[in-house]
Amino acid sequence: MNIPRLTVVSAAAIAAALTLSACSGSNSNMPGMDMGGSSMSSAAPTAGASATFNTADVTFAQDMLPHHQQAVAMSDTLLAKGNVPETVLQLANTIKSEQSPEIVKLNGWLTEWGATSASTPTSTDMSGMSTPGSTAMSGMSMGTGMMSQDDMDKLAAATGNDAAKLYLQQMIVHHTGAIDMAKTELTAGQNADAMALAQSIVTSQTAEITTMQTML
Repeated sequence: MNIPRLTVVSAAAIAAALTLSACSGSNSNMPGMDMGGSSMSSAAPTAGASATFNTADVTFAQDMLPHHQQAVAMSDTLLAKGNVPETVLQLANTIKSEQSPEIVKLNGWLTEWGATSASTPTSTDMSGMSTPGSTAMSGMSMGTGMMSQDDMDKLAAATGNDAAKLYLQQMIVHHTGAIDMAKTELTAGQNADAMALAQSIVTSQTAEITTMQTML
């Protein structure tokens, strides 16, 4: 009889159609391919930082990276000195221990996002960073709290209580710039991890500014 054969053929055709439909649906909704909005996410989400990010997140990471590196360099300069009050040395150690792992985190995000890193000056090469009153416009913009090469040289030459006082004064300005950058990220950023770091910077460095003002 022909009826069973027709039933089998019809069932097979329906199954094939359903399979093609499912494949078509999956191709139109590939993860990580959102092309809308200002997101700069890559085709495939990566581990660590969320794949969702925007230009403000990249700028935050690029600017905060050399900023943190200079804070660590300033702290290393002070920690290498003798006759510095212990409380200030402890603060310098705290700042270094907080910001060193954040440098690794910022570098990792920039790598994941396919973005280039900002310049990475050392403690002996800070001349490209402009500060209030400076005429240099290369490197980071004015208002970020970055120290000039002259500032770094003065810290390197200072000793004892003078070095401690100068470190505190410079670091207050430095922290204030970092807080401003972090607040910009909180307003304009999109990446959840970057915004969490920005909030942490605002909280911790605001408290440290109060501590340093008391020390002074």
